[in-house]
Amino acid sequence: MTLVAAWIRRVGKLEELVIASDSRLTGGIALSHAPKLFPLQRNDAVLAYCGPTVVAYPILLQVKASLDGHDETRDRLIDIVDLKSHIEKAIEGLRTQIQDLPSGDGTKTAFKFLLAGYSWKFSRFRAWTFKYDILKKEFNAFSMPRSRYEFEFMSDERENELTAKRRLQDLLRLRSKTPAASLNWEPLQVLFSFIQDPEQDDIGGPPQILKIYKHANVMPINVLWPEDTWNDGLRIRKYSINHLGRPLLDYERTRRLTLDPKAGEIVEHWNVREYAKAYNECEERRLSNRLRAKIAALLERRKSNLLLQSKLKAMVVSGASLSEMNEEMKNWQKVSGILSPNRAVDADDLSVGFSRLQAAGQL
Repeated sequence: MTLVAAWIRRVGKLEELVIASDSRLTGGIALSHAPKLFPLQRNDAVLAYCGPTVVAYPILLQVKASLDGHDETRDRLIDIVDLKSHIEKAIEGLRTQIQDLPSGDGTKTAFKFLLAGYSWKFSRFRAWTFKYDILKKEFNAFSMPRSRYEFEFMSDERENELTAKRRLQDLLRLRSKTPAASLNWEPLQVLFSFIQDPEQDDIGGPPQILKIYKHANVMPINVLWPEDTWNDGLRIRKYSINHLGRPLLDYERTRRLTLDPKAGEIVEHWNVREYAKAYNECEERRLSNRLRAKIAALLERRKSNLLLQSKLKAMVVSGASLSEMNEEMKNWQKVSGILSPNRAVDADDLSVGFSRLQAAGQL
C-alpha cells in the first residue's frame, strides 16, 4: 500500500511543487526502502505510482522509458500538458497485454499513476492522477483540483485518500489558517502521521521527497530518519540519511539538502553527517542510561533478597512462628515493589548490557 502527496507550497511570493511518498513495499515481501518517486530525464516532471507492484511497477518503467527515450519529450520540446494523452495510451496498451491473471482478478486496474511537473506552456504547476475509469473502462487522467489549497493525495485505498484530506483540513483548522493563507509543509505532516501510525503496517519507511521549481528543475530532498535496529541483542534507534527512501551507506557522499523532521530543520550537506552522528550518540547514551537503571534495580533487588534471607534465617533460629515470617515476607514484597518498580526486566538484555558497559569501562 502507498500514500503519495503532491501540493503547491508557497513561501511569500515563491512557489514550488512538492511530491512525497512513503517507501514501504508489501505483498509477499516487506521492504521499507522501495522507490516510489521517479524523476523524468527532462527534469521538470516526476512520476509516482501506487497499487499492486507486480503490474504497476513494470508499466511505470515502460512509460518512463518511452518519455526518456524520445528526443522531443526528453528535451522539453513537448510540454508536460501534452504528455498526458501519451501516458494514457501507453498505460492502456500495456494493460491489455497482461495475461494469466485469475478470472475476475482486478489487479490490472487497481493501480494509479501520478504525473506532476511545471508547464512552460501555461507557466504553472500541473499534476494529474491516472486511474481506471469504471464508466469508460479505461485509464484516464484527472487533474489536481484548483482551489485555495492545491493538493492531491493518491493511494490504492480510497479510504486513505479521504482520511488524509480530513487530517489536512483538521491541521489547517488547528493552525487557524486565514483565507489568504497557503500550504507549507502540512501535507508532509499528514504523510508522517500515516507512516508513524502503528496500526498502518502497509504505509511506512522513510519518506521520499522531491521538489519541482519554476525554473523547471527537480531537486530531491534527503530525509534524516530513525529506524530501530538490533545491536548485540539490544534494540537501539539509529538515524540515517535517506535518499528517495534508501539509507545512504557510510562512505556515500551527498550534496543534497536533508530534512530533519524531528527538529523541523533543513540541514546542509556539509553538516549532515555530524548531525546524524549527534543523534545516534544521544540514542546510545539513552540506551546506556536505561541499562544502568535496570542493572541498578536488579542489584537493589538482589541486595534486598539477601537481607530478607538473613532476617528469615534469624527468625527461624529464634523460633518465630510461620505467621510472623509470612508477615515479614509481605512487608518485604511491599518495600521491594517501592524500591524496584521496574522489576520485570529481561535477564538476557541485562547480561548483554552489563557486559557491554563493563567492556566500555562505564560500570
